[in-house]
Amino acid sequence: MDDEKALLAKVALTPDQKAVAIKVAKNLVHGASYIYEMVETDTLTVEMRDNMCSLLDHYTKEICEPLGYASAAAQRIEEKHSEIRKLNGKIHELERQLGEAAPIDTVPKLLQNLKDVVDEWWKKAGMGYIFDFQYNPYGSVNLKFSFSFDHILSMSSTPVSDKKTKVDKRNDIEKQGYIFVVDEREYRLMDCDTNRILLQNLLTERFPSITIYYWENRHVHKCSEFALWGIKAVIRDIKDLMAVNGGGKTPNEY
Repeated sequence: MDDEKALLAKVALTPDQKAVAIKVAKNLVHGASYIYEMVETDTLTVEMRDNMCSLLDHYTKEICEPLGYASAAAQRIEEKHSEIRKLNGKIHELERQLGEAAPIDTVPKLLQNLKDVVDEWWKKAGMGYIFDFQYNPYGSVNLKFSFSFDHILSMSSTPVSDKKTKVDKRNDIEKQGYIFVVDEREYRLMDCDTNRILLQNLLTERFPSITIYYWENRHVHKCSEFALWGIKAVIRDIKDLMAVNGGGKTPNEY
């Protein structure tokens, strides 16, 4: 009887815990609804399945914390983070050894190369350019991810080929589930839950320590929609800038 009463007892939450739980629950609902729509229409790809299930796994862990529930998903993620922490310990030791041997005048070049790695990765993803890239004390980086899907350099020697490449890349992005809106003949990413979830997953997969703190949008001309203009974020661990997962080049390759 006592066990039954315990199961029927209400979960007491602080205002902060309630706010966090509601926010994460909305993300879970949006993510699940998006998967439902793709499954129902037979448009779910392997890439989207992996991305969305990984994101839902992450949200499941996030909602368990304020609710005080220890889930299997949270345990799996914690085990994964434990392995990453062990690997980071080895990386720190290697960095210490390299730092002792590296002359101080090589640091500016290294920092520029790390910025180039991020810029090249964002371009290869077909998204656009990096702005406001600033190193902060203690190893964090503030930056803005901007979007550009139609711009071609005016002095390009291959404008026709460049335009085709842009169209092909945009088509590839659409196949990944992103939604575009046309703003005065220019393609923009619509500011919607689907695109925000996909972008957040893309960035957190590449930069595990990233925190998005501002989604910049603008009203689409002659339309009721809003388009995403940029993402302002902070990457708290400078090691995330390195292309350890195959995206872009490593600094030594420049």
